[in-house]
Amino acid sequence: ARIYMGDVFQVFAKEEWGLKANDFGTIVALFGVLGIVSNTTLPFIVKQLGLRTFSLFAIVSSLFFPMTAILTNNYRYVLIAGSIGLYSGAQKVGTTTAITSLANERGIPQGQLQGEKASMLALLK
Repeated sequence: ARIYMGDVFQVFAKEEWGLKANDFGTIVALFGVLGIVSNTTLPFIVKQLGLRTFSLFAIVSSLFFPMTAILTNNYRYVLIAGSIGLYSGAQKVGTTTAITSLANERGIPQGQLQGEKASMLALLK
């Protein structure tokens, strides 16, 4: 959810929802707490759902926050949607796990893997 905490979102929240700085701070704090909760419970959820199903769930949950922000002008609904989509930040867990497993099977050192991963992410940005 950290991608929603930049200047653009702050201006949007102020202009569209009429939020003051303290209210915006509450939203930022809520997303911080949700990040902690999602990271803490992630192993248990992945174990229950399986990696593939969890990845799909995380992708779908990532749509709740932006779609609600587009479709409503009530920030309370957006907060609820953001809370429901608390696992949206964990979308890459499945992909990262698959890449790491494949690298281990092929004997690729972790340092080299991390370098290649950093290069790939730089290209994608």
